[in-house]
Amino acid sequence: MFFVLLLCFVLQTHEEQPDAPELMLNDLKAGEESKINCTSSNGYPSPVIYWYMESRNLTMNSSFQTERSENGRWKATSTLTFTPLRHDHGKGLICQVVQPTAPLMSSQNETVVLNILYPPIISLRLLDNVEAVSSMTSVEFECTADANPKVLNFAWYLNRLTLNNSTRHRIILDRLHSKTVSTSRLIINDVLRMHSGKYECHVITVLGNASATLNFSYISDRLPLLFIDQNQTTSSTLFVAWQSGFDGGFQQTFNLEYCPNNTLEKNGECGVTNFTGTSSELDKKGP
Repeated sequence: MFFVLLLCFVLQTHEEQPDAPELMLNDLKAGEESKINCTSSNGYPSPVIYWYMESRNLTMNSSFQTERSENGRWKATSTLTFTPLRHDHGKGLICQVVQPTAPLMSSQNETVVLNILYPPIISLRLLDNVEAVSSMTSVEFECTADANPKVLNFAWYLNRLTLNNSTRHRIILDRLHSKTVSTSRLIINDVLRMHSGKYECHVITVLGNASATLNFSYISDRLPLLFIDQNQTTSSTLFVAWQSGFDGGFQQTFNLEYCPNNTLEKNGECGVTNFTGTSSELDKKGP
């Protein structure tokens, strides 16, 4: 009696298109290294996975693993090591699965929009783009902050003193220009010398705080006021005083011209004297 053993082998030789890629991604933080996985299953033979951020190829920064399942198909996993920057926020990250043996190397893509968290970047400027003004009725500062999550609060200071809404100061808070960029404006009405100094805009966010400063000077274009003190004036002397304007905090020099006995300057008897103070006693011979 003879026994015949028949063996049947099933060989899978035709290509199988893999499943669509699965890309799982949470929020990323700027400057911190992250690992991102992309997986595709049921391919035959094993597919290849590529990474792109818009048109930039990131595949060289990834690792690749394959695993064969019981049905003879392959699961491919690629892990991208990525350190995002603030400017990467809003860009598209693409995981591309390619079946190299399929006609025309068919591919499938999965794209996610990056949400990059970063602390505030802040700038402070005068809207008329000057840092010293004269004879202006109002002036406007603008503070711009780029942060994700967005700014929670703006605060304004002048020479370290908090500014609030009043008859002279008007603060417009949180004008949102985009999902990450917001501004606050400080408007000063009836500008005076007291408004000169260091202005500071301070912002508060979940990921940290930031400040920006700007020096502002109000320069009066009015001539100093001249006073004559009758109590200190005699028949031979004249005591005069004047009120200085604001010149950015620097020491000022004043020119005082004095002509005794009603003489004219052309006679050569008048003189010009420089002063750093705000008063002088004059006699018949001059200051």
